[in-house]
Amino acid sequence: MVDQPSYQPVPPQPARRSRTWLFVLIGGLLVALALIAVGVGWLIYNRLTSSQSDIPTMMGADTQLYATIAPNLSVLPGVARLQEAYPELFLENDASSADNQLEELLGVNFKEDVQPWVGTEMAVAVSGLKEFTLGGGSLGGDVLDSDRLVLLGQQAKVAIVLSSRADAKARAFLDKQREHRKGDGQDFDESTYENITIYEQQEAENSPIAAFALVRGFVVFASDKNTLTTMIDRDPRGAETLAANERFKTLRASLPSTAVGYFYVNGATLSDASAAMIEQITTEMTPAQADQMEESLANVKALQAIGASISVVDTGV
Repeated sequence: MVDQPSYQPVPPQPARRSRTWLFVLIGGLLVALALIAVGVGWLIYNRLTSSQSDIPTMMGADTQLYATIAPNLSVLPGVARLQEAYPELFLENDASSADNQLEELLGVNFKEDVQPWVGTEMAVAVSGLKEFTLGGGSLGGDVLDSDRLVLLGQQAKVAIVLSSRADAKARAFLDKQREHRKGDGQDFDESTYENITIYEQQEAENSPIAAFALVRGFVVFASDKNTLTTMIDRDPRGAETLAANERFKTLRASLPSTAVGYFYVNGATLSDASAAMIEQITTEMTPAQADQMEESLANVKALQAIGASISVVDTGV
């Protein structure tokens, strides 16, 4: 009888641990506060969990204006150079100026109430703008007269979105700012939609933070409750998102890989604005002048989109 040799199974190699953790430097304006007159520039470090931007999948394809801070700062050269050259931009160094504004408007502190949860994406989106005619109805009209601005404010559907990396702390932030605003005399209606709690300010007058909720890992402020419920219902993989909009996709594809942030204006918005302007101002022109004006604005009407980005490179910004 021949003994069968004994075989010992080779132990499996231990799984390699991911070394993809990276600290992220977030730069720019805290857009939520910028829209309510808080012009505070800030950049902070965070862990980078993904380089994919999710916010455009939450926005509608009819978004007219979109501005964002990109989430991939940690993979870009020049961040350390930027911090060395402009330390005052970094709230982790000195948040006093931002805290004064935050305390007055929302009753919160940046380092204690915002920094512990804010993630790597932040953006603001605007839709619903329709009135593009000049104030006064003539060449002498004021595009930015007060009545025109009020009308645009009434039309605008605004969504301000900040990603969360700690939902419990994000909820605490929302609760704290709500209590502060209640102390200032603002009352809120509470409702639940698809298991998401939504608060909406009563009798809000064109406020971009009238409604707010924590939606699938994002703190969202909006001009009204309907903007929030529409966002909740929207299929992030569907064709009716900003991310699926061909104009937006074309613009994003043209951005440099070093882009820190960018803005997008839908070309249809520009076309509508230019058409309204042509119709209004050419009534005071001769036919020849009107034809010349229309030709000069033809390129604007043909635009698919317009945008710009800011990048951090090894030689600066």
